[in-house]
Amino acid sequence: MSESYPSIDALLARAPAAALPPPGERRRLRKLAGLTQDDAGKALGVSREGFGKWESGATKPRGQKFDAYRHLLARLATDYGTEGDTSWMPHPATPGQSTAETATQGE
Repeated sequence: MSESYPSIDALLARAPAAALPPPGERRRLRKLAGLTQDDAGKALGVSREGFGKWESGATKPRGQKFDAYRHLLARLATDYGTEGDTSWMPHPATPGQSTAETATQGE
């Protein structure tokens, strides 16, 4: 924790981290869709190498790229099904509800 902001660090440590499925599931979903790492990387605005690091879990996308990658994975999971834990999937929005409202459900 940072000595400058211990209360903020403690708060963030309690907050659930936004999750992605395990690396093997990421790869399985992409392959089921017939997408290459290059295809997915281009769609998300990163190189094939960068995408490969995300998919393997070596690095994690940040900000809007994280949101876009999670959205891609959720769409693929909806289309092809998931194996294992689905707690990483965003809650679906109800008609007329914005994505921001969906993200704050359960608070």
